[in-house]
Amino acid sequence: MELALSAAEVRRIVGSGKTAVILALEGGFDMEGDLDVLRLVYRFGVRLVQFTNHNTTNAFVDAGLGDQALGGITDHGRAVIQEMNRLGIMIDISHASDAAQLAVIEASATPVVASHHGFRQFSNSVRTLSDAVLKALAAKGGLVGIHSSGGLLNQEFLDWAAAQPSVPQIDWLQDLIRSPSRDYGQYIDALDTEMRENWNHDKGHSLIGYDFYLPWRERQQETLDAGAPLPTEEDWATHVDYGVNLVGEDYIGIGMDMMDGRANIRGFDATSYPRLTEALVDRGYAPVRIHKILGGNWLRVLDTAKVSDETVLTRP
Repeated sequence: MELALSAAEVRRIVGSGKTAVILALEGGFDMEGDLDVLRLVYRFGVRLVQFTNHNTTNAFVDAGLGDQALGGITDHGRAVIQEMNRLGIMIDISHASDAAQLAVIEASATPVVASHHGFRQFSNSVRTLSDAVLKALAAKGGLVGIHSSGGLLNQEFLDWAAAQPSVPQIDWLQDLIRSPSRDYGQYIDALDTEMRENWNHDKGHSLIGYDFYLPWRERQQETLDAGAPLPTEEDWATHVDYGVNLVGEDYIGIGMDMMDGRANIRGFDATSYPRLTEALVDRGYAPVRIHKILGGNWLRVLDTAKVSDETVLTRP
């Protein structure tokens, strides 16, 4: 593997027989939106940053599963967007509220991405993309990466999961999603201490229900044994079809987000990506269209976000 800082470097690295890696931050770069921190992560090689801090509303943008306190984004959020545009960092609107997603798309001078999503047409989850957002995203030249999770690919799995007994959580963990005005120091210390203890003693399942210490196939088999209607690559391809028909082939890509295997596409691991290609071939997709969806569209957006100004790291 080799770190890529631009689409041109991706092409060079892949051409040499290696895997190109682009650094991205799903958890945001700073709760307060400190632009110096943003510039620092750019120096570290990060080229894509999620606007929210995962599912937590921060000081400048509402998360879909967080507090809806800001009405979308703030004026400082617009300043963050402007600086990300200047630096050449792709903006990821995943996990943001619908209002925030639309506001970010409107405010950005360059295309933005929704890196890992399903469509609300198929699953009524806050974490799926509405038609309105998808159309706005495409109109600005952006991209949506199609997810692999059952809860985001079909309503059947979402309904099944909602009917399952919830995993008990200790009191301080239930406060994970909260107002950005709170002091996080004490919480983070407690989180680090408790998670270290649970990881060391293989107790992750008793805390958050992920069982990260188990092989993914065991986790997925447990889900199947419980009767879960796990999706297949055909469900994934159905999303691709829907997006292509709604906004066109230039705005759809891969965004699998394979976390622990429990709720992901049945039997899908890192060796299974050719199954996505096969599903698209079976639907009659031409090679040029398939190449766009498998990676070409991501490179196009990365090319668009790239800034060639040699003074990009100086303060404006």
